[in-house]
Amino acid sequence: MMKNKLYISVIKSLSCAILLFMTGCREQKPIDFSFRYTMESVNNYKMILIFGSDKSYTIEEHNYFMDNHAGTYNPVVRQGTLTDSELEEIRTLLTACRFFKMKDAYGFDVPDNTTLGNIIYQIDYVADGKEKMISIRSSPLLQLPKSYSELLIYISLFLKNHA
Repeated sequence: MMKNKLYISVIKSLSCAILLFMTGCREQKPIDFSFRYTMESVNNYKMILIFGSDKSYTIEEHNYFMDNHAGTYNPVVRQGTLTDSELEEIRTLLTACRFFKMKDAYGFDVPDNTTLGNIIYQIDYVADGKEKMISIRSSPLLQLPKSYSELLIYISLFLKNHA
């Protein structure tokens, strides 16, 4: 009887320790954040997408190539308000990316041997008082976390539905 109680006590203690460890390792979703994603084909085109924890979003498109031919500067700017479900999805995706654990730059350490080498992606992420800036140069050899690819899929769908 005494061995059974000891055994049950040990199992409960280990279960609690594992549970505390698992919840302590998960990153918390940001309360106050801003996320800025920029994709630029140098001197040709630039797209900026900004999400804020205040449910705001901004989409900016700069077509430098066409503006230079027309002799104008005509950026297209769209602003709006995220739905509650969009905000929750964005928070979930941003948390999964774990930007603060990523490197500051990707793709700049390999030779530029593709036509996509002049496409630069920049991320400026501010969450709960911390800031992370990441620059990425397009490269077929680039290895980024799967969670980042999932965020890019969401961004593409968001732009398709809000542009």
